[in-house]
Amino acid sequence: MLQLTFISYVVFVIAATLVPEAGMGVTVYKDKVAHLLAYFAMGVLAWVAVTTMRRRLYLLFFSVVLGVALEFIQEYVPGRSMDAADAAANTAGVVLAYLVCRFCTLYVGWGTFGVKDRKESPAGETE
Repeated sequence: MLQLTFISYVVFVIAATLVPEAGMGVTVYKDKVAHLLAYFAMGVLAWVAVTTMRRRLYLLFFSVVLGVALEFIQEYVPGRSMDAADAAANTAGVVLAYLVCRFCTLYVGWGTFGVKDRKESPAGETE
């Protein structure tokens, strides 16, 4: 189910990115924040969509490549233009998502669906 959510979100981001701009006056910093948040969400969805670290890293790398590629493609979309700062904000969002999810996995306990700290006695029994 989470894989489908990730795929749906990726399709949404692609569609939203490639729609010709209709003169929306968005200030520069708000645009960069929107890019960062959109790709942060994509990174978090990529993290929770799969269970192995290798697959997570593949999806996160895919998200970065997608963000950069879509910026290049925007050069050919009417009303849109390529912006390196947008590509940087996209990448920063994915990297931030990785760091937050990794921190939460290691120190908060995300992804540990069993008992976190089961201590064994010297005899090998669970306390």
